[in-house]
Amino acid sequence: MFRQLATWYEEQNPGTSGAEWVFKLHPLQLTRYLEEIWVMRSDPTARPSAPIPPQLYGVEAASGIKDQLTGVTDDIYPTVLDGGGGLQYPFRHLMYAYLIENTRAYEIFRRILVECTHGESLDVPSPEGQAWLRTTEALFYSDWCPGLVPSVTSQIRSDICAVRRNAYYRLFGIDLNHGYDDGRPYPYVRAQIANREFIALFEEFLREVWRGIENFSNTSGANPTDDAAIAELGASLADLLTVRHRNGALTREEFAAVAAMSWLHLTLMSDTPIVVDLKAAASSPEERLRKLGERVGLTSHRKSEQYFAMADAASRILIAIEARQFANPLGVRTLYAETTPPALPNPVRADAMTVIAQWSIASGRDLKAGRVIASGRPMPRMPVVQGHSATPALSAPERRQLTAGV
Repeated sequence: MFRQLATWYEEQNPGTSGAEWVFKLHPLQLTRYLEEIWVMRSDPTARPSAPIPPQLYGVEAASGIKDQLTGVTDDIYPTVLDGGGGLQYPFRHLMYAYLIENTRAYEIFRRILVECTHGESLDVPSPEGQAWLRTTEALFYSDWCPGLVPSVTSQIRSDICAVRRNAYYRLFGIDLNHGYDDGRPYPYVRAQIANREFIALFEEFLREVWRGIENFSNTSGANPTDDAAIAELGASLADLLTVRHRNGALTREEFAAVAAMSWLHLTLMSDTPIVVDLKAAASSPEERLRKLGERVGLTSHRKSEQYFAMADAASRILIAIEARQFANPLGVRTLYAETTPPALPNPVRADAMTVIAQWSIASGRDLKAGRVIASGRPMPRMPVVQGHSATPALSAPERRQLTAGV
C-alpha cells in the first residue's frame, strides 16, 4: 500500500525518494488514501464490506493525492467514487504482514515512539523525523476513528496486536515467533475454528514445487514431478483460505495489518529521515532494524533477513493460491517452468524459489529435501477445516509444534 504509493511518487518525480514524499503527507490524507485504495481493491465482490458513502469523497474530504500523481498511468486515480476508473489494486496477503511482524519491527518502533515522545534519550529528531513520529503514532499506535476501514479495535477487541495475532491464527494456524518483550506469551483469543493444518500443507506444497523446479530440465530418465499432487495441495490450500475469507470475513483485519507493516517496511527500505536521526543508517532493512533495536534495547529477530526477503514473494504466491491458479495440473506448471511465452523469465517460478529458500532458513525445515519422519514418531494428524470430516484433537506437544510460528 504505502510502498506502492512511494513507487507512484517516484514515477511522478524521477530521481527523488518516494518514501520521503509519502512521509510528508498529513495523517488525514493518508487515512483518506487507505479508504480510496480499499474502494479500488481487486475483486471487491469476493470480499464484501459495508459500502463507503460517496459523500465522504467530496473535494474537502478526498486525500488530494491524485492531484500529485497526474503523470502516473498505473495508479488508482481517479477512483470510481469520483466518477472515474483507476486501476484496481491487489493489496498484499495477510502472510506479508505476518512475516514483517515476525521481525519485531512493530515492537521496536513502539519503543522508539515511547522514547521520543517521553524524553530526549535518543536525541531530538529532525523536523522530518518529528513528522514521521507524529504520523506513525496517529495511524498505527492509536485507535482509528470508528467507521473507517482499518478501524478494527473497540471495547470488544481493544488490543490491535491481539487482533492481528487472532487473524494470523485463524488464517494460518500459527502465532508470531515472539510474545511480550520480557518473553511472556502474548494473550489473544485463539479461535476454536482455525486453519491449523495450513503450514503443514503449505510446506508440502512447496516441497512438491521444488521437485518440479529441480527436475524441469530433465531430458532423460525418471521425472518425479507430480503435477496432480501440486494441484491437489493447491486446491486444499485455496479451500482453507477462502473458507476463512468467505463473505468478507477477516478482510478488514488483513487490510489494517498489511497497511501497518507496509508503513514500517517502507521506513526500513532506505535511510529515511527517522532512520538517519536515530543513527541506524545501513545497507539493508534487517540491518537498519537491528541498529534501531540496539538503540532501544530490543533485539530484532535473528531471521529478519529471511522474513524481509520472502514477504512480497510469499504474498504473491498465496494470492495466486487463493485465486485457485494452482488448483489444476495445467496451472501448476507456471510454478516451475523457467520461462513463459514468449520465452520470458517466469516471475512465478522466481517467487516460488525465493519462498522455498528463505522459508527453509527461517523455519529450520529444509523444503528442498524430501519429507523425513523419524522411526516410531508419526507425523501428527492435522485437524480439518469446518465442514469436513473431523479428526482427533491435537495433543499439547503437537499444538506447541504447529503454533510456534515460522
